[in-house]
Amino acid sequence: CARRCPTNHGCDYLCVPRADIQLQGSFPYVCACPTGIKLKPDNKSCDFHPKKFMVFTRRMDVRRITLDSSNFIDVIIPFKNVESAIGLDFDDTNNQLFWTDVTKDTINRGSTDGSEQTVLVNSSLGSPAGLTVEWYSKKLYWTDAVTDFIEFANYDGSQRAVLLNKGLDRPRDIVADSPSGKLYWTDWGSVPKIESCDLDGQNRKVVVSTNMLWPNGVTVGLVGTKRRLFWSDAGAHRIESVDVNGQDRQVILSGARELPHPFGIVLHEDLLYFTDWELRALQRVSIVGSGLTKMVEGESGLMDVKIYHQRKQPSNAENPCSAHRCSHHCLIKPNLQHSCACPTGVQLLPDKTTCDRDMAMFLIFSRRTLFARVSLDVPYYKDVMVDVSEEINNALAVAADPFEERFFYTDGGKEIIASAPVSGGKVQILVDDGVSTPDGIALDKTSKLVYWTDTGTNRIEVCTYSGSHRKVLIYENLDSPRAIALDVKRGYMYWTDWGQIPRIERATLDGKNRSVILDRFLGWPNGLALDTAKGYMYWLDAQTERLERATLTGAERTTLQAGLSHPYGLTFLKDVLYWTDWKSQQLLSFDTNTKVRKTLIGNLQRMMDIDAYNRFEAREVSACSVNNGGCEQLCLLKPGGRTCTCQTGLEVRPDGTCPSVPSEFVLVSVRHSLRRISLDTPDMTSIIVLDNLKNSISVDFHAASQTFLWSDVYENNIKQANYDGSNIKVLVSNLSTPDGIAVDWVAGNLYWTDTGKDRISVARLDGAYEKTLISTNLDEPRDIEVFPELGYIFWTDWGDVPKIERANLDGSSRITLVEDMESNALGWPNGLTIDYVHRRIYWMDARKDTIESADLDGNHRRVVFTESPHGFGLTLAGNTLYWTDWQSQSVQRGHIAPQQSAVHTTIDSRRHLMDIVAISPTRQTGTNVCDKLRGIAQCSHLCLALPNGGATCACPDKPNTPCHPKTIAPAPGYTPPPTEPPPTTHTTQVLQSSAPMHPTPVVPVQTTTDTTGQQSTTTIAPITQPPPPPASSNQQPSNTPEVVDSTNSAAKKNGKETNYWPIIAGVVTGVFVFLITM
Repeated sequence: CARRCPTNHGCDYLCVPRADIQLQGSFPYVCACPTGIKLKPDNKSCDFHPKKFMVFTRRMDVRRITLDSSNFIDVIIPFKNVESAIGLDFDDTNNQLFWTDVTKDTINRGSTDGSEQTVLVNSSLGSPAGLTVEWYSKKLYWTDAVTDFIEFANYDGSQRAVLLNKGLDRPRDIVADSPSGKLYWTDWGSVPKIESCDLDGQNRKVVVSTNMLWPNGVTVGLVGTKRRLFWSDAGAHRIESVDVNGQDRQVILSGARELPHPFGIVLHEDLLYFTDWELRALQRVSIVGSGLTKMVEGESGLMDVKIYHQRKQPSNAENPCSAHRCSHHCLIKPNLQHSCACPTGVQLLPDKTTCDRDMAMFLIFSRRTLFARVSLDVPYYKDVMVDVSEEINNALAVAADPFEERFFYTDGGKEIIASAPVSGGKVQILVDDGVSTPDGIALDKTSKLVYWTDTGTNRIEVCTYSGSHRKVLIYENLDSPRAIALDVKRGYMYWTDWGQIPRIERATLDGKNRSVILDRFLGWPNGLALDTAKGYMYWLDAQTERLERATLTGAERTTLQAGLSHPYGLTFLKDVLYWTDWKSQQLLSFDTNTKVRKTLIGNLQRMMDIDAYNRFEAREVSACSVNNGGCEQLCLLKPGGRTCTCQTGLEVRPDGTCPSVPSEFVLVSVRHSLRRISLDTPDMTSIIVLDNLKNSISVDFHAASQTFLWSDVYENNIKQANYDGSNIKVLVSNLSTPDGIAVDWVAGNLYWTDTGKDRISVARLDGAYEKTLISTNLDEPRDIEVFPELGYIFWTDWGDVPKIERANLDGSSRITLVEDMESNALGWPNGLTIDYVHRRIYWMDARKDTIESADLDGNHRRVVFTESPHGFGLTLAGNTLYWTDWQSQSVQRGHIAPQQSAVHTTIDSRRHLMDIVAISPTRQTGTNVCDKLRGIAQCSHLCLALPNGGATCACPDKPNTPCHPKTIAPAPGYTPPPTEPPPTTHTTQVLQSSAPMHPTPVVPVQTTTDTTGQQSTTTIAPITQPPPPPASSNQQPSNTPEVVDSTNSAAKKNGKETNYWPIIAGVVTGVFVFLITM
């Protein structure tokens, strides 16, 4: 063909050589078209849009047979991902096919050539088996045998609405007769029948109800001058016909042999086309029962069938909806009349043409991966999906505010608190950090505040509607807090807790005055709702399977309903309780006046929380309603008034205002973020200060300028920002692996270690005048600290010969304080900090799993804490040590003063914890000759204080201005401060951990150590730990930072600790550098 048809000879599709080429002379070819496509009269073009063809569904595909040809060859229309196609119809205006899929529970559309495929409806469908097109008003109608509804929507699936919802019992096929304005359907429930109504649902009547078993397909058409119905009955093995009034009933074809299981049927001209499941055939027969012909045979899964013909949908037909004034739906009625209708759940206003702008009263509930609403304005209950902009992973709790027309929800999968318009739309994420399992949510609509419980963190928190000013209200003695409800008028919140001691508690809305309301005869208290007008609270218990009631103080306890399945979410509106049930998959109600219980909707899988919405709800006024109650950040109600407070970590001032940052806090680097733990408040909550960092490692601060600094081993630089995270600057760049940084706050200098270049360097605090201080005999320098008042720098080195060293601030007089020396004296020295008051250094040893201490000369050494599996960062605040641990993925603390007691806190199970620093003005005191009033003025570039009270005026490696190094003499009579350490006492307790908890209690010990190294130990009261997670839990410690510690454990196990540590340390050194620079 390529030789004889080099240019395809103008053929639209194929050029085929003729078999009789010798006879045809100059015409040695013919044009051909794809199977099932007819060649046009020009003998070159293909008719890809035939005017008449049969289309049918075969479960896994949709097929077509051209009726212009005598050979009935079926062609698959290339629709994708068809699983169980049943109902079928078409619109010839745009060459579109519509079909239902009962496996995917969808209604779909595509062009007759297989293109432009789209899903129109994919929610709240049970088994949409029947489908029909009403081509006047461009509507789709369908049946659902699970929900027992007949619904309709526009051709694009929009404005979905309920047509009929009562008296249906497994409706099957459906057909719209546009010219007559009527709708017909089969129903094969307990009373098999065929019914009809106007296309707006009015004038419903039974057409046929006798001598029927399983009425399946139904079709309607003009026979002579009268319109007639034809249907197939799979139980009676018949095809029958009646006129549209149910008269003149006729049997067209019958017999179990000829019709073992007829299903789909359609009338075209004087022929009936029908499918049969058992015969696996598509046949046709005349309307008088003659000429039975098989068109397709040997095909399983044959379902619906339709005849595509433009004469069936004439474009010039008179359309009563062509000039309608309906705001939403115009529906055809007989005699060229029409009526207006509204989307599901929305009322038609008295003018009979306009729909209300939305549902006025409804229930909104979560179903794990979606939200749905059920209107209370209309006489039926139908769930409508709320289409939001964000993917929903595991929606747990939901609460709605009619004044804002928004709903707020929690997503345990994404670990967020968010909100969206009640009618659907763009999601606003309020909180996306420090959230674990937010099971309950409630709103203070007068203050525009969101309250939520978190079973993962065991906290109750609050924030504004915008997500700002988040605050932890209750964080102690919570086991598994679940539902939460607010009594704004009285100033209280109530919550259920289904932990080891199930209970219902309450507190004022500021988190104070906490008390237990009920703690007896409870199992799994779930949903909670309040009737504040009558003073009752209602709750569901999934273990006792009850709905109960009591007064707001816990009196008059009464069981309202027993024998429930697994009740979960609960809400209250206008004396009616509504709840969801996990096991029965139902939405139920209970009228507290009539005591009548109803099942509103079934077959609702993965039902979770629920809330009631009332557009006409009266707006309450509280002490926080006007001008936020005079509070700068949070106005929290309490009985008789309000409390002004600040977000977590900030203490409110007497005038109700809040500081921008805590006066003291701990800053933690977490690879890609910097986090803050306030020391001003007792809850010890971690919040993000900076996010989206590359690979932050070391941190330090400068109190005078209220800035903090950090190193980044991905960007290989050192940066600075204000305490609130603003005004970020790059101070030093072009580094290799800056593992440690330290600020000399007196002289305004910055020191750092560079593990990649094996250097210790210094520069001005703004990054100017960079100078290398030490570049020899450094292997893996890690953390670094400065003591400006005494003129010292200290650093750890965990190379082949681990050691801790000290030098003067100018790099001179370098000495080793602690080293390995084959005596297991030092393993992997990591984090380092200084007690400036008691003149001692503390360091982490990641191989020995210890925190140790010595004086500034390396003497009076002692072990302070043990069992820190892989400590990294270390800092001191007052008499408390804080440190990060890679293996336990935790921030921990231990007190070194006997008068203080340990307080438990947690930083939300974080991996990649790095350095830590306590930021407090009390940590940066003292002076030396290099302060702003003296030494700096005498040095042109760098002023580096010395222990003797003098200083070195040093020059940068690459000076850009003339520099003259010199020495500043100490002041006459200068005497260094004393260094003798006093006795200390310590206790330790885990502050943060993401590793699985142990089921047995952990008993901390208090060890007192004097300056001679003698210790005494006292057991402290045990801390009860929660039970371990399920075996399927994915919460495992990170493997990334544990490479070092895993090697450590293996060496210990094999008894090779002493002999092989230098070799292992060398290997791990390379691994560590690789990991932190990834």
